[in-house]
Amino acid sequence: MIYTVEQIVQAVGTLDKAEKERLMRALAKLDQGPEAAREAMRPSPAVEPDCVLTYHSDAESGLARFSLWARADPAPRLHRLPLAGAASHSEGEYDALLAGLERLAADAAARGEALGQLSVEIRGASRLVVQQVMGLWKSSNARLQGRRDQALALLRQFGAFRFRELSSSEVVAMLGD
Repeated sequence: MIYTVEQIVQAVGTLDKAEKERLMRALAKLDQGPEAAREAMRPSPAVEPDCVLTYHSDAESGLARFSLWARADPAPRLHRLPLAGAASHSEGEYDALLAGLERLAADAAARGEALGQLSVEIRGASRLVVQQVMGLWKSSNARLQGRRDQALALLRQFGAFRFRELSSSEVVAMLGD
C-alpha cells in the first residue's frame, strides 16, 4: 500500500511524544542505510497513557458501550447508551467512540485537568473507525465523514492519542454483553 505525505503526517500526528522521537531518530539515520534506521527504531520504554477509552457498539441490543480509566481516577467506569440515529454498525462504533471522548473530556475538566496535558489510548475493534480517523482510509459516506471529523476535533484537544486495535471478543470481554 502506498500512502500520501498527508496521510503519513496525519498518522504521525497520532503518535505520543516518545514514539514521535523514535520515528525522528529512525528518519535521521535513514540516509545511513536501512540497518542504521532499524537500530534507531528500537522501542522506547512503554509510556502508560493518562487515560484509556475502550468502546464498542452492538446493533442487536441497540447499545453503545464504553469504559473509561484515568490515572487520576483509577476505578474503570462502564457506560451504556442507546444508539439513537445510528443506521449502521460503523455509525454505532463512531457514536460509542464520540460519547466516550466527550465523557472523558468532561471528567478531566471536572478534575481540573487540561486536556492538552493528557495522553489517551483508544481501544476498539473497528478497523474502519481507526483507519478513517488516522486518515489512512477514505470514506465516501457523509454520515461517517461527519463522525470522523467530530472524533478528530475531540482527539486533537488531547496532548497525545493512540489507537490500539483489539479483537471483537477482547472488547466484549472487557465491556460485557
